[in-house]
This record gives sequence, C-alpha cells and structure tokens, in this order.
Amino acid sequence: MMGDDNNPFCIYLRQRLLFLHLLNMRFLPSFRYWYFPWLCGNLLMLGILLEQAHPFTSKVLKAPEKEVRKTESKEETPSITPLILPFFPGCEKASKQHKRACSTTSMYQYLYANTGYPAGKPQHRTAGIVIVDFLVDKNGKMKDIRLIRDPGHDRGQDALRLFRKMQKSGLLWEPGMAGSEPINVRMQVRLHYNMVWAGAPKK
Repeated sequence: MMGDDNNPFCIYLRQRLLFLHLLNMRFLPSFRYWYFPWLCGNLLMLGILLEQAHPFTSKVLKAPEKEVRKTESKEETPSITPLILPFFPGCEKASKQHKRACSTTSMYQYLYANTGYPAGKPQHRTAGIVIVDFLVDKNGKMKDIRLIRDPGHDRGQDALRLFRKMQKSGLLWEPGMAGSEPINVRMQVRLHYNMVWAGAPKK
C-alpha cells in the first residue's frame, strides 16, 4: 500500500510528512509538539472514513438489520382468539351492539329488585359496596360463588343470598366464547347498597 504512488492515502501521507519536516526545521519545538497530535488525529479520521467506505464492511453491517426486521414482522401479526363474556338471560333477541348493555341492565334490574336492603339508588347515600365473584361454566351454570368485598351490616350476606338463589333456581347464562368454543369464565359483580336510616331492611 505504501509503495503505490497513485494511492490517495499515500499521497496525503507524504504531503503531511513533508510539511512536518519543514516545521521541524523552521519553527519552535513547542509548536511542533502542538502540530504532531493534530496530524495524528487527521490520519486516524482518514483511516476510519476509508474503512467505512469499503463495500464489504457496509454489507456486513447491514446484514443484522434485515434479520431484525424479519423478526419484528413476525411479531406484528400474532394470532389472537376473540373472547366473549357471558350474557345474562333475556337478551337473546338483542342485536350484537346492544346485547352487552341489555345483559348488564337486565342483571342489575333482577338483583336490585330482590335485595333485602335498599340498593341501586344513586340519589341516596351509599352504605357500602359488595363485590361477588362466581364462575359461569361452559353450559351457562353458576358455580363457586364467593364474597370478595363485604362492608358489613349483613350487606355481603344479602348479596350472597341473591346469587345463591339465582343458582338454585336453575338460571342459565349464555356461556362465554373463545372463537366458536364455549369456555368457563369467572365474573365479578359490584352491588351498591344505599343507606336509609340505621340499616333498615327492605319491606
């Protein structure tokens, strides 16, 4: 490489060395000490630029990018099975866009009409919130009813009574679906009990 007179790098190097020799002859040593690091820095930068411009180096650097893009494209389109939660009975004829709202409204109408204490009236003060958890199996039957939140004053027991009554009556939900297959789904229902002086039971 050093023997090639037409190589741009060799020409540039010879010019710099000649200029450095002239400086050694005509200028002070302190100036030479300042110029020598500057010259080394220029030569280092030139070597880096020539290395990056080499076609083989650019191909090697671009190869991993293609592999990363292929991996990302596979992760962008995962297969997802749609999940449909169970529906309370009585909304079989409702359209798809209104069926969920119909199910929620029908369930709360049934529950608040049968609570042993005043409940479901937002204009009254809240005596407590009860959360009940239960399983709707593949056949729409209610199982494993559990009390998750109980404010006390018999409100939690009253909510359990309601759901157990639904279970014993044979009430069937429309089961949850994963694609075209019915599945078991756990549900949670929140009941708002209202305060009407000193926890009086509903008559």
